[in-house]
Amino acid sequence: MKPIYEDNELIIDLINDNEEAFCSLYAKYRRRIFHFILTFIKSPDIAEDICQDVFTLIWKNRKFLDPNASFQSYLYTISRNRTLNFIRDNTQKQMLDDIILAEAVDSGEDIFEQIAADELDNILQQAINSLTDRQKKIFTLSRKQGLSHQEIAKALGLSPNTVNEHITNALRSIQNHLSKHYNVYTVFFLLSQLNS
Repeated sequence: MKPIYEDNELIIDLINDNEEAFCSLYAKYRRRIFHFILTFIKSPDIAEDICQDVFTLIWKNRKFLDPNASFQSYLYTISRNRTLNFIRDNTQKQMLDDIILAEAVDSGEDIFEQIAADELDNILQQAINSLTDRQKKIFTLSRKQGLSHQEIAKALGLSPNTVNEHITNALRSIQNHLSKHYNVYTVFFLLSQLNS
């Protein structure tokens, strides 16, 4: 079985407007992409909408596909980005709606956006505060001050691998902390901010 080779042939046909090639790729990957999206969205209807959106985008941009690149990786990247966009938009909307209902105050958009941003910062800071002192220091140098792993390693007298391990463990701890207190939309959105 040679999936990449078979995909490459189908991509070449797809670039040349072959609808059968598109249908073959759709049939091959649609279920996998749907379940991938569903792990984050938890709503089959919404996951299906995003899945259809992904394949619509593939068809529209078929002329720009690279037949020598991994179609599967490209497909998962688009699916991740579309899912993240949905979660980001809906998380922000839900937070703003909650603020409006709770306060019942007629305020400008800018004020609500600032409150939502502050609330996200508070949630993240609570998760960061749950880290060990070493993890917190390294994580802060990396995400807040923008230092590279090499720069952190040099400043703290550690190896870059050790720094990487601390950051990986910190992200895992933050994810565990967030998962206990917030829904999956909020967790996925906040983690995307840490990894951006």
